Amino acid sequence: MSRISVVGAGFGALTAIRKLRADDANVPVDVIAPKPELLCIIDSYNKGVLVARTPRRNFILPSMLPLHWVKRYLEWMYLRKYRCSSCVSGGLHRAKLSDTAATCSALNTVPN
Repeated sequence: MSRISVVGAGFGALTAIRKLRADDANVPVDVIAPKPELLCIIDSYNKGVLVARTPRRNFILPSMLPLHWVKRYLEWMYLRKYRCSSCVSGGLHRAKLSDTAATCSALNTVPN
């Protein structure tokens, strides 16, 4: 068997290596651990704070209203795929998350 690279860190990588070693104890394994990075907008009701962290730097922008708008837009874009297009209230349906269909409570129809 050729050299195997495991990408990950923590218990997931450890479990993968243990399973590989169970099949063949002599297989060469390389572990590639990603660098921890964080990019987050912390949103309050009327302001937002941008936090960016890498192994080398910590960066925080002051609270400002445009970051609140950015966070609302990104949430809207993410939740758009779960919203019912036929529902008047624009409600979220758990049926969109799974393969089973559920009934829309507002229109009493099956969502698209």
